Amino acid sequence: MRYHFHIVDNEVLLNIEIAELDTYEDALDRGTALATYLLQQEPYSENPNAWEIRVTDDEGEEILSIPLSDVRGVSH
Repeated sequence: MRYHFHIVDNEVLLNIEIAELDTYEDALDRGTALATYLLQQEPYSENPNAWEIRVTDDEGEEILSIPLSDVRGVSH
């Protein structure tokens, strides 16, 4: 299945990656890895509570959401 990864806050929605993945767990792992990476970059590192990774399917339905603040201390 193809998953779309977006970085969002209240004003911004950017499509940052599209990936063909086999399972929901793969999408969760990829989303967590992206969130961990972005947490180290500005402007995301300045206010991680404002940002999240949203994952959607090809129809635009949200599959999962990962707040950047939830991945602090997670290493991949």
